[in-house]
Amino acid sequence: MKGRGCIAKVGGWALMCAISMTGCDVGLSHPLPMSTVDSSVLFEDCVTQALADVPNGSALDSLMVTVLADVYARHDNLLWVRAGHPTAASLKSAQLLRRSWHYGLPPWWYHVPERFAGADSIFSEMSFQAQVLDDVLMSLHMMRFLLHVSKGVQSGHFAHWGDIDSLIVPELLSLAQSNHPIDIVKKLEPQSPFYLQMKSALPLFDVFFDHFLVCDHDVTELERNAVWRTLQTSGFYRSDIMGDDALFAMMLASWQKENRMLPSGELDFLSRKVLWELAMQNFMKVSLNMERIRQQPPHTRDYLWVNIPEFKLYACRSNRLVEQWKVIVGQPKTPTPVLSSSMSHVLTYPQWNIPPSIVVGEVLPDMRRDPLYLQKKGYVITNWRGEQLQPESVSIYSYSLNNHPYNIMQPPGSDNALGVLKFMFDNDKTVYLHDTNSRRLFERNYRALSHGCIRVNEPHRLAEYLLDRDSESIMYKQLAAKRSGYIRVKDTVGIYLRYLTCRVDDNGALILIPDIYHRDDHELQAFLSASE
Repeated sequence: MKGRGCIAKVGGWALMCAISMTGCDVGLSHPLPMSTVDSSVLFEDCVTQALADVPNGSALDSLMVTVLADVYARHDNLLWVRAGHPTAASLKSAQLLRRSWHYGLPPWWYHVPERFAGADSIFSEMSFQAQVLDDVLMSLHMMRFLLHVSKGVQSGHFAHWGDIDSLIVPELLSLAQSNHPIDIVKKLEPQSPFYLQMKSALPLFDVFFDHFLVCDHDVTELERNAVWRTLQTSGFYRSDIMGDDALFAMMLASWQKENRMLPSGELDFLSRKVLWELAMQNFMKVSLNMERIRQQPPHTRDYLWVNIPEFKLYACRSNRLVEQWKVIVGQPKTPTPVLSSSMSHVLTYPQWNIPPSIVVGEVLPDMRRDPLYLQKKGYVITNWRGEQLQPESVSIYSYSLNNHPYNIMQPPGSDNALGVLKFMFDNDKTVYLHDTNSRRLFERNYRALSHGCIRVNEPHRLAEYLLDRDSESIMYKQLAAKRSGYIRVKDTVGIYLRYLTCRVDDNGALILIPDIYHRDDHELQAFLSASE
């Protein structure tokens, strides 16, 4: 078994990686009889001592130790060892845990006792107390892994003993008896297509986690392909075609020269180290975004999903992507919030009630500069009863963020900033989806341009997706008559505004999305800290 420890400063992120990997093949053995316990050694005492010896630095660790004490008391036996030998199920589960990066979870977060690496002879020489300690450690780290997979590393869902006991313990016990651990873990994972797409790209990192920093061998095809993919993701290599050895050497030399290294075209140790750091940066980007989905997964099978930094709206039916639209989202100074809700109505020919923040920040300063500003923009002033007021009858200086003696609104019409369709969903941020009278902005690649609401390209197509045939007919009649009116959507459709800074394209390539609100660094630090 080869082990290595390394510290990598990746894109401003300091990662302490203590990775212990094995190249052993772990095969299945036949079911073994129950453990034989020395009559002079009480099982309960061994478990109590083992649980006292395990790391117990956080509230979650303490909670897991409490839960495991109850699990072992109820079962009165080891979970992963039988008759002094690791079970076939334990070897399979250990193999899965050692490759936790396939779930977007760094492997240095979990410790698999060496006895579960397949060296069965080690177990036969161990005392029963040592077997219990390894069994408890295996249970503890597998439980931590299951918690992370199901609800995320930073989740507050598991604040009570019963939460873990009801959701995680049954799956832990199933893993201890199953030769198919992947199927059991799958039941705990989000089934969002965005999560599953990211997960599909994670085997690309196998080479980097296994042996990439070891230079005692010729460059393998897997390593070469991994380098192609890494430089492609990072934007250095823009073709989908992976060339032959000569093209690879040429590409590598060009990359080395750009990074102020000797342009040898060979995968030397320095090149491997820098590429490894780059791959870890990409991996942590995927890991962070999978964590974001775990913390706030979709709660309905049919839903709309806005990926804010991608400027895209997706329609998902039974967790499958079926439609997509371009959108315009909030500027960095007025960001679109992350939230969950349900779509309720479509509104034809909406009026725009200008939010106080826009009134104070934009409208009032323009009114001071130009007394005819409201007239030119088509805005009107109303009192709390909705009665129209003349601009000269109100005091510009009496309005503030905390005091709204009057409202400023834009009546319905083709010039309205909301266009002719507005999509309503309940939220405390007063954001919504809507049409726009500035459709030329959808031609831009960078579309963080709004005050926080989401402008939709092809809003009529979105309305047709949300409405049944009769309601769709009503909508078009109201549009033809230029009449305002609410139309209820046909089914309960969730709406999820999310912030994901990577995706996987149709060719399986990992695509990094610009972090338009500069959230990744801070949230990654919180993500890494939560695992400690």
